[in-house]
Amino acid sequence: MGLDRALANNGGVKPLIVAGDKGYSVKSVFEYNTNLGVASAFPYRRWNQTEPVHRQPTDLYDEHGIPRCQSCGGETRFLSNAIEHRVLADGQETNVPRQWFTCKLPTSPACKKKQSITLTANPRYTLPLWRTEEAYLAMRVSHHLYERKHRQMRMNFLVGPDDKSIRPKRFGRAWIQLRASAAVFVEWIRVLARCGWDGSGESVVGLPRPTSDGGATHRLAQVRARRRQSGGDPPPAVAA
Repeated sequence: MGLDRALANNGGVKPLIVAGDKGYSVKSVFEYNTNLGVASAFPYRRWNQTEPVHRQPTDLYDEHGIPRCQSCGGETRFLSNAIEHRVLADGQETNVPRQWFTCKLPTSPACKKKQSITLTANPRYTLPLWRTEEAYLAMRVSHHLYERKHRQMRMNFLVGPDDKSIRPKRFGRAWIQLRASAAVFVEWIRVLARCGWDGSGESVVGLPRPTSDGGATHRLAQVRARRRQSGGDPPPAVAA
């Protein structure tokens, strides 16, 4: 998975939250991320035709997956998350993510107690990071910026195209990954060429090397040279 590669690249440091489109909004992905203590910012997706169009509240949590007070059913305040290591009856080991919270407006002694809930009962609803947190909302908004790049890759390099004429006859994602990797490689070549770097420390032919002024001096010299060729500007004066 992409998250595994991200963890390897970051030295095992887990992100707070990951974002994606509806293609990742399935129980297995939610469960995988939650078991690692990572929240999932994915749009709601109906698993089948019997499910409601929008998330629905229950006795345990509201429509946003935020736990309710187990005594009065009111709003709660987040306390902490933890991953519990358990050994099952058959000897297998498993990790159970658990979340602790307390009643926001306690009305009875039971409301004042520290409460908890396991996040594995319905991982598509309950998350390690609540959907009302600023970090979650910011990730949901920023995800649309990345979708624009996906559309550009599909238009410019036919990554994941809806075109039967170039679609392989066999199913699989290896060819999709190959096409996407080739597109990223071409993009990097274009970026390096635009910055005037060819890997040897020398400027690419016809392109300026990176400078502190962003190449403005080089562009101005090119404009003046073209004007002189067309007879627009006189040549610069040279001191004797």
